Amino acid sequence: MTKLDRVLERVRALPEAEQDALAAELEAWLGGAAIAVSLTPEQEEELSRRLADRSKTYVSHDEVAAQFEKKYGR
Repeated sequence: MTKLDRVLERVRALPEAEQDALAAELEAWLGGAAIAVSLTPEQEEELSRRLADRSKTYVSHDEVAAQFEKKYGR
């Protein structure tokens, strides 16, 4: 039995949802595709709430990089 066989045996013992998640990650890794993320309904609701909350101010990547440069000199 190869190492891959042993790992696949362990994966097959997992619940179906976990098997699907691992399979998607492996497919993405092998094919270079983006990994699809599945959110629970609660997570979707929280994400929607946070995206709709305009009271928070977000900074751009460039602003973060500038602060990092200023603080760490890199």
